[in-house]
Amino acid sequence: MIQLLELNHPLPQTVLTLQHKSEINMRLSIRAEQMEEIEKNTQERFVRRIALHLQENYAESEVILADEEKYTVSTLPKGTLSELIKTGIARARSFQMTFESSIAGFTALMFEISPNFYTNSMCQVILTDESVEPNNRIDPLLDVLNEKNIKTMKSKYDPKAWKLEKDEIEKNDELAESPSLPTNTSAKDDIEFLDTIKVG
Repeated sequence: MIQLLELNHPLPQTVLTLQHKSEINMRLSIRAEQMEEIEKNTQERFVRRIALHLQENYAESEVILADEEKYTVSTLPKGTLSELIKTGIARARSFQMTFESSIAGFTALMFEISPNFYTNSMCQVILTDESVEPNNRIDPLLDVLNEKNIKTMKSKYDPKAWKLEKDEIEKNDELAESPSLPTNTSAKDDIEFLDTIKVG
């Protein structure tokens, strides 16, 4: 069963605007170092939310690390789990995903199916479909997943996919610095972990 986060917030915003009661917009001056710290804190909170979601919904999902060590999500050391989640975030961003919900969904699929599920030809077609906005590609992907193709993807589990290559790290850093896409949700929306989608 695939459990996704119900989030529609982009990661992270690079311009902050305050709106006063008098409806006057004021722009804040934020130094680059301050912005980096804000983005780092935003990323760390996001990683923690995904970790909590995985521990609550995928506790028994098997994870095989590059050194062939086997764990379940619930037995992974906290630091290792965070690093694997960061890999998932980087992989999702490589498909131009910017919404937390899309990134979290992609990452959950890496844990539930395999860290290299996206290399499957069916997944590649959906994840690279230029006629669909990148943040809207997870739902069509979930629509075509079934027990048979999930089993096929699991049989091709590649633990090395948990490691990013140097060029992937650099590309992810560039994507993380680019502005996020707008969102349809308001700032007062509460981000919760919801049982929104079930597969299989």
